[in-house]
Amino acid sequence: MRDGGAVAGRDIAIEGTNAAGRDVIIQNQTVLATSAPTVVPSELPHAVVDFIDRTEATAQLCSLLGDGVDTGTTTIAAISGPAGVGKTSLALSVAHRLRDRFSGGNLFMDLAGGRQTPLEPAAILGEFLLALGAARIPESVADQARLYRSLLANGKFLVVLDNARDEQQVRPLLPAAVGCGVIITSRRRLVMPESARTIVLEALDERFGIELLGVVAGAERVQAQTADALRIVHSTGGYPLALRIAGARLAGRPQWRLSRLADRLDDQRRRLGELQMGDDEVRAGFALSYDGLAPEARRLFRLLGLVNLVDFPAWLPAVLLGDDPDDAEELAEQLIEAHLLQAGEADAGGSARYRFHDLLRAFAAERLEAESDEAEQSEALTRIFDAYLLLTIRADAGYSAANSAIWGPWGAHLPPLPAEYRHEADDHLGWFTRERANLLRVIERAHGAQRWETAIRLAVAMWQFLEITARFADWRAAVDLALDAARQAGDQVAEGYSLRLLGRLELTRGNIDAAAALFEEALAMLASAGDVHGTCMARKDMSVVARLRNRHGASIDMLLSALDGFIGLAEHYRVAIVRRELGIENRYASQWTEACEQFRQALAGCARSGEGPQGAA
Repeated sequence: MRDGGAVAGRDIAIEGTNAAGRDVIIQNQTVLATSAPTVVPSELPHAVVDFIDRTEATAQLCSLLGDGVDTGTTTIAAISGPAGVGKTSLALSVAHRLRDRFSGGNLFMDLAGGRQTPLEPAAILGEFLLALGAARIPESVADQARLYRSLLANGKFLVVLDNARDEQQVRPLLPAAVGCGVIITSRRRLVMPESARTIVLEALDERFGIELLGVVAGAERVQAQTADALRIVHSTGGYPLALRIAGARLAGRPQWRLSRLADRLDDQRRRLGELQMGDDEVRAGFALSYDGLAPEARRLFRLLGLVNLVDFPAWLPAVLLGDDPDDAEELAEQLIEAHLLQAGEADAGGSARYRFHDLLRAFAAERLEAESDEAEQSEALTRIFDAYLLLTIRADAGYSAANSAIWGPWGAHLPPLPAEYRHEADDHLGWFTRERANLLRVIERAHGAQRWETAIRLAVAMWQFLEITARFADWRAAVDLALDAARQAGDQVAEGYSLRLLGRLELTRGNIDAAAALFEEALAMLASAGDVHGTCMARKDMSVVARLRNRHGASIDMLLSALDGFIGLAEHYRVAIVRRELGIENRYASQWTEACEQFRQALAGCARSGEGPQGAA
């Protein structure tokens, strides 16, 4: 500063007022001030009436900006998050709470950062300068910014910059004067000055989602139909904008049961269409973020809509694109920066994972249908299916290599994954636990795409994990899809194996009669198809049913027939397992010598095959 409060400038002559209400003339690199009152700018729009939750974020922002006023420092807070998550609502709520602390006044501008033609800094500075009382506006952005900072120099102002595009748009708008506060909202993660605090806003949880829906649609109505209200909250993903639209639609239709809207929202294909009312539309906000992406990032986003995955591994983008893993990771990071994808928690092995919000996945599916041809979708699906099948076989081999090769070397034709991805499945229990939900959805997707063989193989390759971990509902869902796929494909062998696995499920749950019927049907089908391995397996299964019914003679007959078949196939591990079962039957008959001999041969057979003596399929 020079004497009299002058600051450096350029050779221009601009009149205005500064924060202290005094006339300002910038001339010959000098700012001169005289005394004259001015209007205190107050530009904040109304705060959202039904603002819900955000207690922690509100407290952080109020503390940060309030401390700045008290200590005489300029504070900058950035609120980042996807379209419709409530960034502007939070910013205005906090700004109204603090408006009296900023005696100089407040400025507000929607920077239109999500649109194709966002506001340029010159236009924004021009509006702010007029609000601050400037008589004339400099031509260059640099001069405008200099005058803007000068006018804020001696006051405490709160500046709210809503919907910023990037750092370049925001930087000229940041005051340098002490005691000022700035709140910025953006759909992208902005690289702000080190002193700035960034808050990433996420969706509302169930409790606050229900509360917001009740505020808009009627609390008593929502509480009386809580189950359907929860379905609406889940379908909207807890996004406040989507919940307000859903609530407004219900409020305008008091005769509707909540289940009517919940049923409509359950259909992902029509979900975004249901979430629009008047000028409010969830889809439009997503489209603005999507349109701002580079072409390859848009392609990745679209392809992520191929499969209904919520949480997925770092290798999936590379597989979807058929691209270099590093390049795919960079594109995924672009989606994260645009809040179209979320970084999930790393898995136990330290590998990155990503999360996809339900509404964004629905939007991705819309873009996929509109912009990607069938060939691109089919090729990407094949890559996903092959990758998951390769890893599932590898993980299943951790339980039993013999069990994972029911139809020969499935993985022989599959394209190799990078080594760092392949080894994820070496921790077979951990990998299956992480990918269980995804595998079920991939099986559903394969079935829906009429990729019958893929659906069958994936279900069979993961059933051991489902049996060992007693996930009966998942077991039923996976094998039911495999059974239907086998019938659709006319694959009699696959149908017989699927019936066997359903029989094992019933047996595990203690439904002996149901298991017996399924095993008998499987045996007849596999024998008719001439599948010796499957026939022997079904006979081994039926021997267990016979034993449970105390029909030990029938059990031994079944086992001896299976033993002959496995010996003929040179399946040494299966031979060992059947000998173990024969040893159990000999023990029931008190034939101790014969039992010991069968157990001895079973152990030797397991050792030769490289398998442990645990159970077998």
